[in-house]
Amino acid sequence: NSPLRTTSFPGNRGPRTSMNCPAPVLILETAKQPGYWQCDVGCSGRSNWVEFQWPFSAILEQAFCLGWPSVDFRRGGNDYRVTLGQCHRRLQEACKGEPCDAEQVNQQTNAKRPVRRWPSASAKGHWEATQLQKAQQNWVNWTNADWAWLLD
Repeated sequence: NSPLRTTSFPGNRGPRTSMNCPAPVLILETAKQPGYWQCDVGCSGRSNWVEFQWPFSAILEQAFCLGWPSVDFRRGGNDYRVTLGQCHRRLQEACKGEPCDAEQVNQQTNAKRPVRRWPSASAKGHWEATQLQKAQQNWVNWTNADWAWLLD
């Protein structure tokens, strides 16, 4: 079974011409996404999401798109492993424009931090704007009410 297949072109005059063409390759939706990676470096229960810089963002994106369950890298004298989770679930989330959750573990200290991947920085901005709009919509009935409860 060769990955090449023979295709004939009937429009040619004379004998049919054959040409070996590569078999079609499935291109995942994530191939069209630049990926935007963040790590939560907050402490005491307060989130502080910071962007992964290149080349670490590229390492994570390549592992994500290849369907790897995890990827290791070294940064600032520390070894890290980012566990990416189930490939099928990740691709579904990525195609919906939602963040994909992962976890970073410092191999020396075993400290764990949340990591997330957005399809792009603009997808992140759009998702955050939608979340803010939903939160504001929840207060519309209260802010438009012509009465109020008195609190002592």
